[in-house]
Amino acid sequence: MFVIAKKTDDKVPKIKEIFQKLEKSLTVFYIDCFDNLDNLEQGELTALTYFLMKEKGQPLFVNNLPLPPYWEITTDGLEGYVYDHGKKKAVIQFRQPQSERTVARIYWYDDDEKCIWIDYYSAYGWKVCRELLDEEEKSVLRTIYDSKGREVLVEWLQQDKIAYFDSQKNPAIYPNRHFFLLKVLEKIVEREDILILGEEVLSLFPLSKKDHYYYLADDITEADKIADRVNQVLVMSPKVSDVSPYTHLYGFALDKPVPLRPQAIIVTNSEWIEGLEQLLIQFPEIDFHVGAVTEMGNRITNLSIYSNLHIYEGMTYQLFQEILDRSSFYFDIQYDIEIFASSLCAVEQGVLLFTLDNLTHHEEYKQLETCHDSIESLIQNVRQVLENHDKYHQLSRKQAQTLGISSLADYRNLFDSWERKNDGL
Repeated sequence: MFVIAKKTDDKVPKIKEIFQKLEKSLTVFYIDCFDNLDNLEQGELTALTYFLMKEKGQPLFVNNLPLPPYWEITTDGLEGYVYDHGKKKAVIQFRQPQSERTVARIYWYDDDEKCIWIDYYSAYGWKVCRELLDEEEKSVLRTIYDSKGREVLVEWLQQDKIAYFDSQKNPAIYPNRHFFLLKVLEKIVEREDILILGEEVLSLFPLSKKDHYYYLADDITEADKIADRVNQVLVMSPKVSDVSPYTHLYGFALDKPVPLRPQAIIVTNSEWIEGLEQLLIQFPEIDFHVGAVTEMGNRITNLSIYSNLHIYEGMTYQLFQEILDRSSFYFDIQYDIEIFASSLCAVEQGVLLFTLDNLTHHEEYKQLETCHDSIESLIQNVRQVLENHDKYHQLSRKQAQTLGISSLADYRNLFDSWERKNDGL
């Protein structure tokens, strides 16, 4: 599947995760990424990198950087440095994670230790770009290379012009990035059927090619606006009406196993979490992970005396996702607003949710068998689930059915049908 999106579109990580779980290949093309080419991951393209040879490879390990004889590399763990007989020649910026010491970009210096150019390295291990700097260390010229070191593009940054060189080294000049982007998108549509994310992206494509366009919409309102401009619309929200003309896929309900020591997560914006201490006492066999984006109040931190409580102050979204991935339960029992849309993320991933009808953050949760009118009845239900794992899976399936959560099989059937259609074109 070939996805066209903006770099900031929050649906991109979801699509990536779905295709990873489906074990299907995915290429994402960003229309708004002309800088920081070293930050691109494998499977990500931009207008400046689309024409490069897409060979597989690995990021370049710092010790494998080709250097003149007798030059040496040192590192402090955060950055690398290149020296020639004690004189600094370059500073190496590592890709994330820094501990792996793979090269992202290199700042090269002249004899006066003034930066004169920057080399950018791709996720496949080759130098993808060289950026020349003027006397004020401002970027003036950028050259893009393929994996064999051939110049493919030259960009004059101050004039906003781009030259593309074909395999015979014949140049085609484009007056600015926008015109070049349109040319690249034209080439893509000639070769690919595409999944488009966002109306701004769709506006870049001619209506005459709409049979090649699929569109990912957040809701029916967005779908209605663009339906006549694309082949098919996929709506990433539950199907609330049987008369909806669109394909609805929402979340991906996984058949999660219940481990010997279950994990539970609560994300809060308040120190008031209903029944938290009772849960800690009643279920010493469950690890409760409680996170907040701020510092926590004493009503939570004082419960650290319980060994099954794990507190995360200043929680990031990435850490939340990591904990959620290994959790079997989510408790929506905190006061105040919801952070990270955390309960929605939980049910989208098939994590069993328990909540209280006076605290639940989404009205539709009141339809669930795991929504209770008291903490005592909630505890009783959790106990039944722990004693009978079949009940966990029954409740998870009912949760997915009630909230309209899709299975991975639903996604596989849809994308397989698109591929079969495209094979017949």
